[in-house]
Amino acid sequence: MREDRPIVENVVLIAYHFPPDRAVGSLRAAKVARAFRDAGHHVDVVTAQLPGETGTRFTEDPGLVVHPVTLLPHPGELFLRFKALLARPRPSRQGTEGAGGVDWTPPTRVAGWKRLLDSLQWLPDDRQGFILPAWRRARRLVRAGAALVYSTAPPYSPHLVGLALSSIKGVRWVMELRDPWTDNEWKPWWVRTRATDVLDAGLERLCLRRADLVVAVSDGIRRRIAARLPTRDASRLVVVRNGIEHLVSSVRTPRRSGPVRIAYVGTFYHARDPRPFLRGLAAACRKRRMGPEQVCVDFIGACRSIGTVSVEKEIDTLGLTGVVRIHDWLPHAAAKVFVDEADVLLLLAQRQPDQVPNKLYEYLGTRRLILAFADADGETARMLRQVGGHHVITGVDDAEIECALDEVLMSASHGDGAKANDPVLKEWTTEVQMKRLLVAVHG
Repeated sequence: MREDRPIVENVVLIAYHFPPDRAVGSLRAAKVARAFRDAGHHVDVVTAQLPGETGTRFTEDPGLVVHPVTLLPHPGELFLRFKALLARPRPSRQGTEGAGGVDWTPPTRVAGWKRLLDSLQWLPDDRQGFILPAWRRARRLVRAGAALVYSTAPPYSPHLVGLALSSIKGVRWVMELRDPWTDNEWKPWWVRTRATDVLDAGLERLCLRRADLVVAVSDGIRRRIAARLPTRDASRLVVVRNGIEHLVSSVRTPRRSGPVRIAYVGTFYHARDPRPFLRGLAAACRKRRMGPEQVCVDFIGACRSIGTVSVEKEIDTLGLTGVVRIHDWLPHAAAKVFVDEADVLLLLAQRQPDQVPNKLYEYLGTRRLILAFADADGETARMLRQVGGHHVITGVDDAEIECALDEVLMSASHGDGAKANDPVLKEWTTEVQMKRLLVAVHG
């Protein structure tokens, strides 16, 4: 039994997000922790303290100890507190809390001095307050006998903790990137300057040079990292995907009667925009004279708006009221019911050429038909083409989207599932991917 194995070595995992934190990054950190624990290691996780949390985070596994640390106040937070003390009390605006509305809009112009100060507060990200407390806690764990440090990002501040710990004699450091670092286009322009971009790039190069092993979660991210590493260091770079946690049997049960069910679980943000899908769905419904009795779409998560745009109003304007339903965040088990009962799973991965949404692996594990909006040459589209049997929309032309949706609805109504490449799916399981990680770490 696993609990009878000798402890091989202690591992310190530096992860800003870790369960029960709801951030998607916590899922990857948990997989890595379990992989080391199941291999016989004792794992200490240094993570950010959750609201209302005190002391060590309880787990039922003696081989896994979670150490939440209290973040130092961010300079921006201190400034706002000081400003609030000086300001007179003001009545709160209606609808700013709990209504799901969006009152903040990105700036169009920022003074140079303010942009520089803000960019320094985002070096390497806005989680700088994690670095010193995490380093103090992790250093004690290393001095107590831990020989391996594993940091995962984003946010990227954990890598600076790993960098500092790597200077301790006898410590090996593994650096994991789930998103691009300095060439991440989603970092807001108003917290970037030419000077801080140079400093940030220098930090990234230093980390890549000092890490004993660099882990990328996709081929696209691996290619970006490889361009920054000397050719002789290619052996220090490995791809370990997030992986399919649960792959259901290839035997598919007959489709239930009733409307075609389409489900989306997640958040609308950045380029993950549901409006092209909604316009195509509205056109297909008009063409085939379909209503709630024929098709039902469930959005589960932070889906009531994207930026300053109300998705609810868009649904009403397109005449999809009753067809499309929005559910706020649900427990994972409740959200999974929608996924398991769906005929089609909607995936939004626009303008993310090298990142692969963790949701893709969860969707693939169900063997349900996937309708993905993705970059034509992006990794999500390549993976879906490789596994086969799914529908990928890479353009924004309404007629093309309508045609694709019409085909998807027809296939789903007949109970046609995804005829996927089974060996590929098995290769992408979490079990296989984590074994690859362990081999790379211990190799």
